[in-house]
Amino acid sequence: MDSDSFLVYPSTTTTYHVGMDRNGNSIVRVKVNGHRAFSIQSSNGNLPETHQLGMATNITRKEVAAYIHAHGTKRQQQLLGL
Repeated sequence: MDSDSFLVYPSTTTTYHVGMDRNGNSIVRVKVNGHRAFSIQSSNGNLPETHQLGMATNITRKEVAAYIHAHGTKRQQQLLGL
């Protein structure tokens, strides 16, 4: 992945990067300060509003939280305080 192709949107201690993976799928990378980032593919319906509207911090934050609450690992849920 080319880090120059990502846009950075800070939110408190969480940073969202919007870009594409190697296969051309849209992704949102979620980075919580001091921890490894994880990514969610947004082009297959996981984050429909983010995929359609692009990066809208409040919408993306809510969609990521809802997705992680429903499908995320325990680590991801802990990182986001869910």
